[in-house]
Amino acid sequence: MINSLFKNLPDFFKILFARKRREKHILFIVQNEIMFSYIREIYEHLKDDERLRLWFYLIPAERFDAQNQDLLITRHGLRTVSKFLVKKGFWDLILLPTHYKDLRKKCKKIFIGHGLDVARPIRGEDYLFCYQARDGDNNIVYDKYFLESETMADRTRRYYPEFASRVKVVGNLHADKLVKFSSKRNEILSQNHLDPNRFTVM
Repeated sequence: MINSLFKNLPDFFKILFARKRREKHILFIVQNEIMFSYIREIYEHLKDDERLRLWFYLIPAERFDAQNQDLLITRHGLRTVSKFLVKKGFWDLILLPTHYKDLRKKCKKIFIGHGLDVARPIRGEDYLFCYQARDGDNNIVYDKYFLESETMADRTRRYYPEFASRVKVVGNLHADKLVKFSSKRNEILSQNHLDPNRFTVM
């Protein structure tokens, strides 16, 4: 742990204090294994980009076993940060599939939808747009919402119009892989009246 701290000491000060820097520091906040499995898809696409330094904060929680956290860190070579740095650091971008308070207002934040919209409402509101999506001044926390479908985007515009300009439909990485890695991909798409030569968002 001490060796890891000294190894990452220059990054520690960059994240904590720096405003202008060549590399961009991106933070992923993950609450459990399911959320990690989704955010991992984004991580895999970005990890070889030399312009970026990617960091993880794995929230200690009852549903996120510490041994599983250690396994994920080792298996995927994740750089992790403490709760202190999460809250106090000047991150260039924070991506999170769960609401998390106490982040610097000036840090750009993207909420990543990570599954079908089946979460229980909070105080009668959709989990994505509930009171946790706003700060103490009632301002929307997130710069963008990445959603899985046009249906969800349309519903956002209808029921939560103040969030409409922040919504972007990006598809579902897990669902895309189900078709991509099937040996019968063309057959599956054709049976559902979809063009195999075009991108399909499920």
